[in-house]
Amino acid sequence: MSEKLEPFILFREKAEKLLDSSFAKEMAKPTGVDISWTDEGQIAGHRGPGQESIDAYLLTFRFFILGNESISFKNMGKNFHEGINDQELYKKFEGVRTALNQFLDGDSSFNVQGMISRRQLMEVFIFGDLSHANHRDKRNRYKSWMANEFMAELMKNEFRLIIGTTLIAIAHVDKLCKEAIDRHANI
Repeated sequence: MSEKLEPFILFREKAEKLLDSSFAKEMAKPTGVDISWTDEGQIAGHRGPGQESIDAYLLTFRFFILGNESISFKNMGKNFHEGINDQELYKKFEGVRTALNQFLDGDSSFNVQGMISRRQLMEVFIFGDLSHANHRDKRNRYKSWMANEFMAELMKNEFRLIIGTTLIAIAHVDKLCKEAIDRHANI
């Protein structure tokens, strides 16, 4: 098989891992935040994937969002456009990437000293706590957000929804990668 197809094969391997993950299975069920008030104050808890499944998911998820990875959304366009020179699949990929970027650049539900985009929220969670903690400003922002238990649960829920929605885009590109492999395997 052509060396040009390696990113498509790798994308499919990593996408399959995410699509079969316990995180994906939990996100297919009803998720959300449960809030109750007692004499001691408010209690917030969540329905959905636990921290362990999120941590495991993010190990692979990073392949799709880090610009230095050959299968990141940033680099896959080049693989479709220049790698296999398939303009039809490239345009379909660009449609998915554009929709994902519009979603991520849209406002989250939070206004903390200004509206927080979904991308900002995702990056603060990933690079300020879950994957890296060496981004001082993201780490400090994450810690300040988590200081309020009520807000923390709501933000964690939004984070799960953001990375779950990104998985839908990954699944769409996975299908395009399968099509690329089927079309170009004998070239």
